[in-house]
Amino acid sequence: SFFSSPLSTCFTRTGDSTLQFRLLHFWEARKNVKGGPDILLGIEMLMIDSEVYLHGTVAQGFIGLNRRNQYEKELKCGMIYTLTNYYASNTKVMYHVADQRLVICISHASELRKVEEDIEAILTERFRIHSFADFEANCDLRGDLHDVVGHLKLVDGHPLHQRPVLCTKDDSASRKVMVHLQLKDGPVINVYLWDEAAENFRVKFDACADTPTVLLVTTVNPKRLGGKLCLSSMSSSRVFLDEEVDPTKEYLTWLKNGGDGAELEVPLPQCFIDAIGHTKKFRIKVSPYNFTSTRLSLTATKIVSSAVLPSKNPPLNTPAGTEVEISDVATSSGGGTSATDEKNAKRTKRSG
Repeated sequence: SFFSSPLSTCFTRTGDSTLQFRLLHFWEARKNVKGGPDILLGIEMLMIDSEVYLHGTVAQGFIGLNRRNQYEKELKCGMIYTLTNYYASNTKVMYHVADQRLVICISHASELRKVEEDIEAILTERFRIHSFADFEANCDLRGDLHDVVGHLKLVDGHPLHQRPVLCTKDDSASRKVMVHLQLKDGPVINVYLWDEAAENFRVKFDACADTPTVLLVTTVNPKRLGGKLCLSSMSSSRVFLDEEVDPTKEYLTWLKNGGDGAELEVPLPQCFIDAIGHTKKFRIKVSPYNFTSTRLSLTATKIVSSAVLPSKNPPLNTPAGTEVEISDVATSSGGGTSATDEKNAKRTKRSG
């Protein structure tokens, strides 16, 4: 029995093998297969018990694939359940979503019953918000997945004053949304929202009467891309804006009160400042991926001078993934065109 464990006091007991909890969130557990489709393993759950025991312990639950159809229709976020005849297993090695290191598993003998009345002693949410320094320390370790809160600077490259519309009528939206998030204790950081998290963000963002400012993302994975720390959402991630939950409300109040003068901006590199109003040559890296219907962008790798540019008539068949160089005009308004000299080819007549 689970309750013979020293950690038994972490959960509310209503019997020898009974657990009462609020379901915070649930999602599909999948195993990534390189070069093939993901394998569905079952359903993972995030649950919290009564505050009476250790101020509400958050734990992870699991329903295997063979019992998914039996229980999935009964699951609803925010509801309280009583679970009997379960067992506890050691948590998975990677990507922990709760501090509790045991997973509550449903067996063939388990019984899950919905509690109709609400129980105030069981919290409706609990977050694990961490600092920029914590994300730096845990970067690329694939361990604990913590939550992040900050205020939005850019949404898919658009400043907030432009109030971008993220949802599309033809379902052509990318499976990714990238936001620049200013942290209270650190610099602006790139946060990548994927799949369901991206879709939920789009719907909530567009539904807000006023432009949203504060964003909280749960269970983000810190990783380094191009030498820069970024945060990426996972299957377990949820998104909250402005007035939705207490941490976003508190952050919004702090921000409206001036943010203690602690707002940190990433300075614009001097090379970009020097480029304003001038014509510059940029070296870019392109591949067929850059010209797909969902990715119409280029990555500049270097600002070069005309002395090191290749010939103006490069070969047409450029190998994928190679670097080429183009001309562009950088102006204070962000627009402009580059001048290109066109030379007529001269034909020489070879004598017999």
